[in-house]
Amino acid sequence: MLPWLGPSSSSTQSSTELVKPSKATVGAAVPLAGWAFCFCEMPLAAATFNPRIFFYAHADEKKLKRSLADALTIFPLLAGRMDARSSSLVLSDAGIPFTTVHLQEEPPEDITEEWIKRLADPRMPMRVGAGKEPIATVQLTFFPSGRAALCFSAAHVVLDGMSAFTVLNTWASLARGEAVPDPVPSTDTSVFLKCAIPTGGSPSEVADLFEQHQKMPMLSWPKQLLSRAIICVVRFALDVLYLRNGPEPRVPLFLSHAQLAAIKAAASPKSADGLNVAGGSNAAGGPNAAGGGGT
Repeated sequence: MLPWLGPSSSSTQSSTELVKPSKATVGAAVPLAGWAFCFCEMPLAAATFNPRIFFYAHADEKKLKRSLADALTIFPLLAGRMDARSSSLVLSDAGIPFTTVHLQEEPPEDITEEWIKRLADPRMPMRVGAGKEPIATVQLTFFPSGRAALCFSAAHVVLDGMSAFTVLNTWASLARGEAVPDPVPSTDTSVFLKCAIPTGGSPSEVADLFEQHQKMPMLSWPKQLLSRAIICVVRFALDVLYLRNGPEPRVPLFLSHAQLAAIKAAASPKSADGLNVAGGSNAAGGPNAAGGGGT
């Protein structure tokens, strides 16, 4: 948790435990594209460490931690740490911080930006990129009524929106005691480049894109140092303003159980050949789900 935020004055108890994969997954470092680290140079206001919050009528803390440990065995990258020097993510089994907070007040029916900050555990992207902060965090907040809010926050450099919800649905399935298939790993980064090429991405176009990237001019070392110094100062100022004053007002979107079910039904593949990422009917938790930032 960021030092100047800390637990709210209305919290009665706060504890943090590192949840690690239930089976050892320590391995070699996974190389990342150099441009991926640009996410670590951006401020929190740019949605670089996105929170996703779900509300439940009740929550079993032990079951959540146990199933998270099983999920990290399937997604070991989340338990690792980044290494900017080698432009890689090290499979270290360092774990994900799981913070439990008990509040003395109930949340409003419509969650505000201020409440998103209280229910989440954000980390500075720059420190994530330097390997000094985790890839993801979890905060479980209990309210006097017995209700609970579960917030999963993750660095955008590793998880985009679809990836994050794939992880969450796997975690939800494991918590319900359901069997989940192992993900199919792929080291073919050309598939991502093909998505950016309108024609579908022929091998020659992918090769041309790589060649263009390699020919991009680099700044001289003095200019690089100056630009990084400016970025660091501006980013720190923006992060402080964002965390203390909140982002620009945004229009919140709240979905009922029926609306979520309709969206899942429309988005889920109708055949066994497709990847069903909608998950079970309990994946969203309570009637309101709030997320901070874009995906």
